[in-house]
Amino acid sequence: MTSIQCRLFIDECLPPELIDTYLRPHIALAGIAAETVHCVEKFGPNGKWKDPDIIPELARDRRWVVITADRGKNSSTFDGMRHLCRLHNVTLICISTAVNIRGLSFYGPQLLSHWDAMLCLSDGPRGQQYVLRMDAASKRTLFHATHCPSGYRLDKGRCVQK
Repeated sequence: MTSIQCRLFIDECLPPELIDTYLRPHIALAGIAAETVHCVEKFGPNGKWKDPDIIPELARDRRWVVITADRGKNSSTFDGMRHLCRLHNVTLICISTAVNIRGLSFYGPQLLSHWDAMLCLSDGPRGQQYVLRMDAASKRTLFHATHCPSGYRLDKGRCVQK
């Protein structure tokens, strides 16, 4: 058995079916050294843990990449998911509202279509932030960086060293 190269953490705002229907079958079929876990699976029922508790815990292992559709409506500016991931150098992938409202049967395959780019994130700088969004002109999903940590810059939608 190969050692785990990447760990994908699915936030509570996304359904566990994303893992069971799309991510784990893809990992198994492709023989990829990746792990995926839902927030409820790792930390217990909704409401038991909050983002300010979860993110520092995930930060202990650099391989974690958080996938969320959280818009931070119930968070203050200082404890929102994006801020916490930046503060604790945890890599984050946000699914935009335009992608999320189309439902699991849409964004599940769209995540898989960007699979190679997602797996590379755990090898890159910690604290990167990416978004999976709709391109208005082509109606295709785009996967690109929105924030790079210190010492890196955005180049064609990716974080690269300065």
